[in-house]
Amino acid sequence: MPLDIDGELHLRARSPLSPASRNYETAHSRSAEPVEPLTAREEQVLLAAARGRTNSEIGDELSISLSTVKTHIAALMRKLNARNRVEIVMWAYETHRVGT
Repeated sequence: MPLDIDGELHLRARSPLSPASRNYETAHSRSAEPVEPLTAREEQVLLAAARGRTNSEIGDELSISLSTVKTHIAALMRKLNARNRVEIVMWAYETHRVGT
């Protein structure tokens, strides 16, 4: 780690154009269009998740079981190339499925 003359640690920020950043973005990019079209129920689950609802709250709101909610979240992750729930919600905002 680079230290200056006074012994203080200085970390160099990674450039947004650095090869590591480009590789990450390429490997984890989400497109505006899902791999497969979303079902109407997946859209409902997506919107509820984007509103900050928990899986239990989504189940109660849509009258479906917790297991079914988890199945829809997993399908959304697969179709949107998302690694987690946060990326699903980000996609919903990026594609204007929910207002800001």
